[in-house]
Amino acid sequence: MSDIETPTADRSPMMSRIARGLGPLASLKLTVVLFALAIVIVLAGTLAQVNADVWDVVDEYFRVHPSQLSDGGLGALKAFFVWIPGQIFLPGAFFPNAPQLPEWAGFWFPKGWVIGGFMLLNLLSAHLIRFKIQARGTRLVVGLWLLAMGVLVTWLVVASGSNNEGFQTETLISYRRLWDVLLFGLFGLAAGSCWLGLQTGREHRLERRMAFGAAAALGAMFAWLFLGNIDLWKSDSSMRILYQLVKGTVAGVVLLAGCQALFKKRAGIVLLHGGVALLMMSEVLVGLKAVETKMNLGEGETRNFVFDTRHPEIAVIDSSNEKTDTVTVVPLSKLATPGAQVSSDLLPFDIESVQLLRNSMVPPALPPDKDNPATAGNGKTRQLREIPASTGVSNDSAVDLPGLYVKLTDKKTGADLGTWMTHVFEDPQTVTVDGKPYELQLRFGQTYLPFSIKLNNVSKDDYLGTKMTRNYSSEIVLTDPEKKTEEQLTIWMNNPLRYRGLTFYQSGYHRDEQSGREFTTLQVVSNTGWMIPYVSCMIVGVGMAYQFVLTLLRFLNRSSRSPVTTAAAAPVVTPRSGDARTAAGSAGGWSRWLPLAICLIAALYIGSKARPSTSRPTELDIAAFARLPLAYEGRVKPFDSLARNSLLILSGKQEYRDAENRKQPAIRWLLDVISGRPEARDSRVFRITNLELLRILKLEPREGFVYSVNDFAGQMNAFVEALQASENVPKESLTVYQRSVRDLGQDIMLYRTLMEAFDPPIPDLPTEEDRAKDPEGAKRQFMQAMMSSMEEARRIDESQVPLAIPIPDAEDSAETKTTGQWQPFATSAARAFLLMQLPPEMRKGLPSEAPKQTILMQRMLSAYRQNNVSEFNDSVREYTGWLKSNKFEQLSLTKVRFEVFFNQFAPFYWSMVLCLFVFLLSIVGWLGLTEPLRRSAFWLMALTFIVHTFALVARIYISGRPPVTNLYSTGIFVGWAVVLFGLACEWFYRLGVGNAVASIAGFITLGISHFLAEGGDTFTVLEAVLDTQFWLATHVVTINLGYAATAAAGLFGVYHIIYSFVPNAQPEVGRAVTRMTYGSLCFAILFSFIGTVLGGLWADDSWGRFWGWDPKENGALIIVLWNCLVLHAKWDGMVKDRGLAVLSTLGLIAVSWSWFGTNQLGAGLHAYGFTNAARIGLFVTWAISLVIAGVGCLGRKSQI
Repeated sequence: MSDIETPTADRSPMMSRIARGLGPLASLKLTVVLFALAIVIVLAGTLAQVNADVWDVVDEYFRVHPSQLSDGGLGALKAFFVWIPGQIFLPGAFFPNAPQLPEWAGFWFPKGWVIGGFMLLNLLSAHLIRFKIQARGTRLVVGLWLLAMGVLVTWLVVASGSNNEGFQTETLISYRRLWDVLLFGLFGLAAGSCWLGLQTGREHRLERRMAFGAAAALGAMFAWLFLGNIDLWKSDSSMRILYQLVKGTVAGVVLLAGCQALFKKRAGIVLLHGGVALLMMSEVLVGLKAVETKMNLGEGETRNFVFDTRHPEIAVIDSSNEKTDTVTVVPLSKLATPGAQVSSDLLPFDIESVQLLRNSMVPPALPPDKDNPATAGNGKTRQLREIPASTGVSNDSAVDLPGLYVKLTDKKTGADLGTWMTHVFEDPQTVTVDGKPYELQLRFGQTYLPFSIKLNNVSKDDYLGTKMTRNYSSEIVLTDPEKKTEEQLTIWMNNPLRYRGLTFYQSGYHRDEQSGREFTTLQVVSNTGWMIPYVSCMIVGVGMAYQFVLTLLRFLNRSSRSPVTTAAAAPVVTPRSGDARTAAGSAGGWSRWLPLAICLIAALYIGSKARPSTSRPTELDIAAFARLPLAYEGRVKPFDSLARNSLLILSGKQEYRDAENRKQPAIRWLLDVISGRPEARDSRVFRITNLELLRILKLEPREGFVYSVNDFAGQMNAFVEALQASENVPKESLTVYQRSVRDLGQDIMLYRTLMEAFDPPIPDLPTEEDRAKDPEGAKRQFMQAMMSSMEEARRIDESQVPLAIPIPDAEDSAETKTTGQWQPFATSAARAFLLMQLPPEMRKGLPSEAPKQTILMQRMLSAYRQNNVSEFNDSVREYTGWLKSNKFEQLSLTKVRFEVFFNQFAPFYWSMVLCLFVFLLSIVGWLGLTEPLRRSAFWLMALTFIVHTFALVARIYISGRPPVTNLYSTGIFVGWAVVLFGLACEWFYRLGVGNAVASIAGFITLGISHFLAEGGDTFTVLEAVLDTQFWLATHVVTINLGYAATAAAGLFGVYHIIYSFVPNAQPEVGRAVTRMTYGSLCFAILFSFIGTVLGGLWADDSWGRFWGWDPKENGALIIVLWNCLVLHAKWDGMVKDRGLAVLSTLGLIAVSWSWFGTNQLGAGLHAYGFTNAARIGLFVTWAISLVIAGVGCLGRKSQI
């Protein structure tokens, strides 16, 4: 790909003059500068969201609106620039004690659209100068015709997304047929790869292996989809997206055919540049034309208008006409400054702004202050109270609620009608002018529709045993008299309705706790060009894939022509050829038997760790109890997972030491807690490291900093006071001590939750003696105790505690209305006890005995508490048999038992250990026995990769999700991908570099994930908008592959810089590492760009906004821009081998910022929260990257 910008010759004089004129604009150096400027503005726009609303930031930092150009002169010039204050580069999340910089500490900078405009000019100029049409004669005609057809198909695909006359539901091919076509295409690719492998000569061994490997992978995927009954075509949400992407792919393929005919080997570059340009123009179109509004509906209500929270208005309503209202509106922007006046013949009075509160509330029944500006209307008894404006930190989609004081003046007489208080949540107020009433109201801007929507029903589905939403759905009736349409439809998360150019997305849900009435919120978007990103994505994807294949074929061809390495050539620095061998590899048995011995020992050791734990017959079979299921935090899991995750949260470990200092498994501690054993209060499981907190609790520092409940139970009053004080402090202002207090409070709450879930609220009932003395009093006491116990049971049900009792046929059970198919043991046992206390005449229609599963669980806990081995083991076996004899919709005993095996095996931990050993082998191999130890490291790394892959597949099986669903899983997946990159490079080059990079990357990423696992269960359930298999399997996986490839390139760059300072460093090795770096960057730009665009498509499919400039989106964009900058700098010759290494090393900063840094800000829809350790880790990563890059710049000039 390095020759893509080579200038062409033999131009006409006119073209030569044009080339000279456009030369500066077409410069690749300008391209690199523009990428750098784009990174700065995107970063600034991200940081600005910490203290400003995202839409204000978008307008101020990125977009240029035509209205801003009306001022003319300097004012119009300022519309293209933004003042960036230096303070935003010191966000409180990273610099809590940062000084307040003066207002002049900042700089003017071009806006995003300005930079994008120059990028388009640069791109067009480059194509006019450097990309010469190479076709002649018939080929030229055919190429132009194909290109014209591609443009036509592209326009048709884009136009197909906008139907202003009706529903957007019809497709040219059914989803079933489309699925069949895709399966047939997959089979064709597998067969074609196999045929290619058979046709490739044996001298091209590498190409044959890759062809057969591709055939095997594609064939396996086909077999899984075809034979595994994966009926994706039945999923409208997934197939709808696939259909749009297939249409975009068709357009891309037709365009590619035209570009290939005209530009030959540069066709892919031309095509992907065209797709990028189309995508950039789409952003401008959205900024100028797209409109986002909302519609709120209560069940049974009908609406024919939408409202815009970003553009409030003052409405003056004349209702004197019995049939229609006359509404005159004044945009709030015209009254934004005090003293601003609006006068119009359409208004019965003049309006003057007195005071605008951008975000405010109206406290109920609160008397106004003495300086109340209102003299009429509701403001005479209530007064606006200003509250902080919403910012990017408000990731709950909060909007500002403006309030305005206005002075009204009679147009005819000039009489003062008073100063009125208005608020968007206030009902209309009546203003009388000449005896005629008018309604005055501040409201969000309204737009009326030519049709109406009635909400029949809205539902909210929660995850099992939680209040976390899994899905919202709205059943509506759409009525359009003009089109004579009346349809009953359903809108739910990630499944919008498109009608007459508008798209309705399920956005929110609200339930009025007093009336019980339910409301829905629909996001309504008007965007005629919503299909453009789909088409752009596939055009770029087709172009990138074509260019990538050409580059790969050139690489393989060069590999095949590489000469056989001689015995004197050590180490090997050329790509692996078919019969290449090193002298060290072919001489002696060390290179063969040492790797085999090391891998065999490692495999046996790892295999020993995979053995399931068992208990002796004379012991409590806690291992069998650990395999029993329960439901907690939205999913069914084994008791073993609850024990490990809880203990990990409390102490940071999955085991503890008992009073005799012996290591014990987490399940024993959990059984102690839930059975009520006294030993539970003496178990040292609470990790408290803050010295000030230890002083409050009157505890002395000890080894491990772990303490028991009894250690600090006597100081709970002092702790509660400290906790209450910390609760009043904003999260971003917490000190280390206050964070520690909060953390301990949460740990204590978890401990109490576990106890509460297994402690039945059994009431104290009147005795026989009480009944004999006072029958009526005993009866009242009995009823009060029963009611109190039932109320406590309901409270426990709603407390989201672990649910240990499965209920067969729970769909028809009123008992499980709150918790689903499961109940807490505490409430199930309490209800069973209370049932048995009822007199026989009151038990008619009720169960005659307590549920068997509840009785068995009670026996297990009681036997454990009494250390009754036989009773405990018999009850566990009987309970297991009962589970097997019943069926539950959300319970798979096989999966639950496998999760226990997975927990005990801990494959990610042992993969991390193996990575460390591989790295040590690599280091020692550089000192001696180079080839035997290099081969040993490679095959041990391959074994590690197999274990890592098994662990990933195991997580997919347990969760039923694609491999990446949360921050923890990104670590293990990115590590897996970097290891794959490293192994591939080692397979080709056999230098030991791939081993070193793979091992260190695997160790670091798995270590990060190990740290993240301390937060509890890593199989977390997903928010409603994220609960989509399609986007998790496409966008999330692809973007993380982009992270991995960029990180791999950075690590290869680090290696190159360090190696360049080694005495007698071989230039051939440096060039080989440069090729590894460059190849990783090519993968990085492919995956990061496609993944980022797919994320935009997901956003568009979820809430109608392809690009919202959210911090996480911006982080991904920075990675794309950085990779583009590095590659273009390489292609232009601005940097050579060492310079490429330096820039790639700095790419680690971009990856870490997007991966973790954006989360620290707490801003946006994708923020996962702040952790102090992550902040420190980021600073360390950035410092090391900057130091290594700086060291790289100190090398000889000829090497940069």
